[in-house]
Formats: sequence, C-alpha cells, structure tokens
Amino acid sequence: MANVQRAVMCVALWAFLPCGARYCLTRCCDTTEIKQAGDELTSRAERLKRMPTPQDCKASSSRPVNQRSTSPWTYEVDEDGNRFPARLWQARCDYPRCIDLTSSAAGQDRTKINHHGNSVTVDYVTIVFFRRQCKGEPGRFKLVPEPYHVNVSCTCVVKDMAY
Repeated sequence: MANVQRAVMCVALWAFLPCGARYCLTRCCDTTEIKQAGDELTSRAERLKRMPTPQDCKASSSRPVNQRSTSPWTYEVDEDGNRFPARLWQARCDYPRCIDLTSSAAGQDRTKINHHGNSVTVDYVTIVFFRRQCKGEPGRFKLVPEPYHVNVSCTCVVKDMAY
C-alpha cells in the first residue's frame, strides 16, 4: 500500500517539481545532482511560502498572536541535512495547560493556568523530499517524497474525558 501511495504522490507532484528534482525521483543521482535538486526544491518552496516567524503573526500593534493566545507557543528549528527543505520551523506549546483569559485581560500574570483545558499543537501535513542511498550504488541517491507533519501553532482544547 505504501508503494501505491508513493506512486500517487509522485504523479501529483510531477508537474510542480523543478527538472532536477524530477530527474532524481526516478534515477540515482550523484551528490552534486542531489544538491542542485535540493537547492531547486528549497528555493521554490521559499518563493511559494516561507515559514512564519513570531513577527509574521502580528494581528494588531500589540504582541504577536503566538504570545497572545490562550495556548502560547514558540518556534523551534527542525533541521535535517537529508531532507529538502532541510530547515523547517516547528511550533512548541509553552505550557501543557491553557492560559486563563480573565487574568490576561485584567493585565495580571499571564501564566495563570486554566486547568479545564490542554494546550495541543495544530499540525499540517506537507510533502518533503528525503535523500536516500541507492542500493548497490555508493555515492548515488534518489529523492523520495514523504508526508511530514509540521506543527504550525498551538490551541486550547477541552480535556478529553475518559468514560
């Protein structure tokens, strides 16, 4: 089943991929070709959509959204030299529980915890490309598309009640 899913992904992505990346999806490439394909993929991804920074999350002139949320979060770098793009930003929830809105609205300490809710990450599944060694061909690689979970923010949810 995984091979069928991978084949469907490849067909769907084919039209959107730069030529170098297409070549390395179907044939083994040397390190230079893989680097060129990765650079093409990374530059295209950056042109289409760059990962947000806390400054990008401003919805008003006050603090960024990730700091004003009932589930505040910070971004951390997720780096993998065998993945294209190699650098992704992952949101990490600052607290396991939610922040009490009444305390933050009154200008009190924002770390007052609301024990009725949990902070959980909101994730997005995207396609990334991993560099994989070709069997029996040292120094040659293929690009393999795989789904990848990226945590984009955090949200407050009601605790899951066990019945």
